[in-house]
Amino acid sequence: MQFFDNSSDVYWMAKKFYDNVRKFQADVPILVERTHILLEKEDSAYYKSLVRNGILDNLPLNKWFDCCFAGILNDSALAKIWDKICGGSNKILVYVAVILVTNLKHRLLKCTNNKDLQQCVKNITEETAEVIVNKSIELWQQFNSPLTIHDKPKP
Repeated sequence: MQFFDNSSDVYWMAKKFYDNVRKFQADVPILVERTHILLEKEDSAYYKSLVRNGILDNLPLNKWFDCCFAGILNDSALAKIWDKICGGSNKILVYVAVILVTNLKHRLLKCTNNKDLQQCVKNITEETAEVIVNKSIELWQQFNSPLTIHDKPKP
């Protein structure tokens, strides 16, 4: 990603992004829980299949949230997600996880072991990453953005 010409700007942006991510690290278990809840709400039958086949427990959700999908999605897609994180909407990560898992539905259900699962997630094309991010942002906006970890559910 080349957004800045000045290395000082790069340093300060990276530092602030890192500080922001560190702030919500304690809330990663909440993000995982909300991912399960939203996934079940979006597609109950698929959610039950993931649970029954042990796929959901083997998804590296903690890792995805820790790295904010770096190494999973391409740079262009990451820039859109990280922009939301920099704005304080860390819950966007829940929507990215849900859309990623639903987008890979047919491939994930064919996985029989952790190696297959890792390979499935590893091979996300640039085009698929863009679709995942755009759908994630739409879903995030649908559920009254901006949402942060500490927002209370609306009645």
